[in-house]
Amino acid sequence: MFNWFRKPPPALHDCVWLNQVARDEHIATTAAQATQPLLLVAFFAETAELLAQLLRDRGIAFAEVGPMRALRPVGVPVLLALAERVAQVHANPGETWQFCVAEHHPLPEPNTALIEQLQRLGPQTPVFHSALDEPLMLRFGGERVAALMLRLNMPANEPVQSPIVAKALANARDKVRKKVVAPLPARSLRGWLAANLPD
Repeated sequence: MFNWFRKPPPALHDCVWLNQVARDEHIATTAAQATQPLLLVAFFAETAELLAQLLRDRGIAFAEVGPMRALRPVGVPVLLALAERVAQVHANPGETWQFCVAEHHPLPEPNTALIEQLQRLGPQTPVFHSALDEPLMLRFGGERVAALMLRLNMPANEPVQSPIVAKALANARDKVRKKVVAPLPARSLRGWLAANLPD
């Protein structure tokens, strides 16, 4: 039976960085300059741990969403959460949130589900950050885009925000979806690809 009334998946707001160092530097700067509540999200536990260490190294106050946390602590501007725990986050009355997603999930559905959860907290569009030297990007030609950026003398601290790149990312996730029938969980993106999309 055709599902004519099914909503199309939401468009993703992508920022693609030359490398993970530039991506992480931008995320740390965003957290340090946050003037309103910022929810920083990761899909994989290893990424969340790396982000937590990055924030600690920079002296940026933050709280992590645990199994029981519901509200952002007063006076703490940044909340760090795994995507699977975003449903436990509730905004305080009158708060306007910013959303920063530190990575894509290789499959389209978890990205869509995260956006739907974030829409509960406010109308701000979440920004998804990727790096051309991430394992997923390297599988789908990230090194070619990086080489082009270098030839064009594009600075590493400026993201690529292009409909063409966004479409390429969406196509890569669709290719993964066609190959992965029953995804196995993993603590890292590299581990997820090794378990679910071996070479």
